[in-house]
Amino acid sequence: MKVTTSPIYRWRVGEVEITRVLEFEAALFEPVVIHPGASPEIIERHRHWLTPTLMDPVSGLMIFAFHGTVIKTPRATILVDTCSGNDKERPHKLRYHKKDWPYLANLAAAGFAPEDIDYVLCTHLHADHVGWNTRLLDGRWVKRIAPSQPQLTNPSASARMPPTQP
Repeated sequence: MKVTTSPIYRWRVGEVEITRVLEFEAALFEPVVIHPGASPEIIERHRHWLTPTLMDPVSGLMIFAFHGTVIKTPRATILVDTCSGNDKERPHKLRYHKKDWPYLANLAAAGFAPEDIDYVLCTHLHADHVGWNTRLLDGRWVKRIAPSQPQLTNPSASARMPPTQP
């Protein structure tokens, strides 16, 4: 499995700036795993636009990216995060076990520090990947963001929650 790094993708919609922050990207699956109805003939017919961005031209595997999205508005900076995280015990999924992906470095390269984030919206939470709010430091799990920065774990929750008290 070859892990790749991607450029920073940034879009502007009116006063809102949207930035992709890559965590992990790699060619992972045969096309039929994700698209069961995709016959070899269909894949071949569309290969010209699938490669190299969505399909690895050598292996023929589909390329998947796990990434966060920073949404910067005039009122707040929001991180929509998959919460995959580093250093997690995943012995049943070796490609993700005890990883050290450069997420915080990529966040910095995109122009953001953790303290710049006003709100974190976790797309989903599983026991093996709740990574934004903690990190492994000197063998201990520590909070990654200040207590005054709430995390929105329910997409239907209000976008303007009052800050929590330290």
